[in-house]
Amino acid sequence: MNYLKIIKYLYPARNLLIPRLLEFKKKTVSLLGYKLIRIVERVDLAKNLGSIADHASEQGKIEILKTFEAIGVMSYTDLVNSFMKSSDPKIAIQTVRNKSSWKSR
Repeated sequence: MNYLKIIKYLYPARNLLIPRLLEFKKKTVSLLGYKLIRIVERVDLAKNLGSIADHASEQGKIEILKTFEAIGVMSYTDLVNSFMKSSDPKIAIQTVRNKSSWKSR
């Protein structure tokens, strides 16, 4: 978490190439990219998340859902609805949590 605070502090001064993190095949690197989008609040990168969400790992899908909720992106309803139908209960539960919090906004 300390690294994320440092990156958030350095972000205005340096070019942070978050989209490159999303392209890595290593799960931990791409998960870091999802979390960075959420922490730095890069709404402009939501389309990148939407395009890779179908191919993301189970943990990646959960992080993408959390990121969509945190940055207030509600335009990916088809994707969210497909996540709700997931066979993994963790993904389905996270999706329901997100949808209920979006309704309260």
